[in-house]
Amino acid sequence: AEDVKAHLEKFAEEGKIEKWWIPDIPDGYFFVDAIPHNYIGKIEKNVLRQMYAEKDK
Repeated sequence: AEDVKAHLEKFAEEGKIEKWWIPDIPDGYFFVDAIPHNYIGKIEKNVLRQMYAEKDK
C-alpha cells in the first residue's frame, strides 16, 4: 500500500494528477480483481463493502 501511495504522490509531483485525488485511508488500500457492476453499469458499493469486510476472515 505504501508503494502505491508513493507512486501516486510521484504522479502528483509531476502534475499528472491532483494531490487531492490521493485518498488518505487509515486502513490502507484494498485491491480487487474486478470491480462489481450492476446491470446498468454502476459500481456496486455494497458488494465492495462486503468484500472488504471479508478480506481478513
